[in-house]
Amino acid sequence: MASSANMSSNEAERTFETTITPDSIPVDFVSRWGSDLLVQRHGWIKDPAANYIRIDVSGVVQTHMIPGGLLISQKCGFMAPQRVILCYQIFDNQFNMKIVDDDGADIPYYGFHHPENQHAMSLADPTYVPPQEFVSFADEDENGEFGVNIPYEMFKHLLISDNAADDSDDDPVKYDPIHIPAREGQTEEYIWPVKVTRAIAEGRNVLHFPRYVVDNFEFAVANGEDIDVHNDDTDETVRCKFVTSTRPSGHVDKFISRGWYQYVRSKALIPGDRIVFGVENPVTTVTHKIIHR
Repeated sequence: MASSANMSSNEAERTFETTITPDSIPVDFVSRWGSDLLVQRHGWIKDPAANYIRIDVSGVVQTHMIPGGLLISQKCGFMAPQRVILCYQIFDNQFNMKIVDDDGADIPYYGFHHPENQHAMSLADPTYVPPQEFVSFADEDENGEFGVNIPYEMFKHLLISDNAADDSDDDPVKYDPIHIPAREGQTEEYIWPVKVTRAIAEGRNVLHFPRYVVDNFEFAVANGEDIDVHNDDTDETVRCKFVTSTRPSGHVDKFISRGWYQYVRSKALIPGDRIVFGVENPVTTVTHKIIHR
C-alpha cells in the first residue's frame, strides 16, 4: 500500500475527467496505474454521498473503459451523459467520484436516485440522513466468488473512530450504518455499530433495532419469543427476549431485553468499546462482533 505522503503527492496523476455512460479512460492513466488496477479483479466507485458501486476492473487496461455505465447512471440519476472527475485510490481499487457541470463546478448530490430517490428525500427534508449503501455490478468469478463483500473503507469506518468515548446514556447509535440491498443469491443485510456507554457496559440498556430495520425488514420471531444473538468471533450464541412495543402515537419499537443484560455484563465492556451488529432480512438471528478500545 502506498504511503499517505506518496498518495497525496501524486493525486494529480490519479485523477482524470470522464463521462458516464462511459467515455474512455486516459491512456496516460492506464499506463501509469494499470499494474495496480490488475492486482484485484474488482474495484469501487464512491459517489459524493459516500455510497459505493462495485465494478469489474479486469478489462480496464485492455478496453480503457469503466464498465457498467448505464447501471451507474440509473443509480446516480444521470439522465444524459454526465461529466465526472474520478480520483483513483490504489488500495481496494477505489475511484472517488465528483459530479461536475460544463464549467467544472460541483453538482449537488445527496444520494442514490434508484430504486428510492434518496437525493430527492434529502432535498425535501434537511434532517433526513440516507443510509450508506453499496451495490455490485460485478459478475462472479470462475469460482463463483464475489471477493470482498464490503468496501474496506466502509468496514474500517465501523471499527475506527477518532471520537472520544461518550459516557452519556444517550442513544449509542452514532455512526453511519451500512445497508446492503438484496441481489440474486444474496439476501438484504443491515450492519450498524453501537458505541458502548456506561449504561450498556453495566447491563442497563436494551438493544434497540435501527429504525430502518424496524420499518423495512420482516422479523421471523414474534413479540415475547427468544431470538439468537451470535458472536462471530467466539461462535457463542445466547438466547434473548425479543420485544415489540407500540406507543400510543403508533410508533413501533423493536428491541432485545432479557438475556442481553447478563451477556454484556459478562464481556467486561468499558465505555468507548464498539459492538458491530448485523441482521439479514427476514431477521432470525442477530450477529455481532465486539471491538475493544
